[in-house]
Amino acid sequence: MRITRRILALATVLSLTACGITDQYNQEYDELGKKVVAEVKQQQGVADAEYSYVHGIDQGQGISVNVTLSSDANSADMPGKLMEIAQRNYWLGVTPPGGPTMSVRVWSAEPPHPQISLEQVDVSDTAALEKKYGPRPKKK
Repeated sequence: MRITRRILALATVLSLTACGITDQYNQEYDELGKKVVAEVKQQQGVADAEYSYVHGIDQGQGISVNVTLSSDANSADMPGKLMEIAQRNYWLGVTPPGGPTMSVRVWSAEPPHPQISLEQVDVSDTAALEKKYGPRPKKK
């Protein structure tokens, strides 16, 4: 009985792997991370920016954008400005329904490099966002 269960479990894992379910890579989401970082890096007051895109059956879909401000940046204004960039690109770049989680983490350039802010992109107020940015893309 135990051997049968083990064989069944192994067969299930192998079939999920073969179907690509465990990977869940989405090029649209990866491109979104690249686009946000490229635009963020162009902003005055940004020393560096990078993103990571995680995906998989055990991780879900997530984009994390990490931004380090330059020493001359206004650390009070920059998090809002950077979130605006992320939110606009998410709204216009992710085909609904669904989408990855996206967070923007802002770090100070000054030692010991403390975190200034951590915010999640929120696109739940669809009426306000459509008015602000226009309609979301349609499925291809």
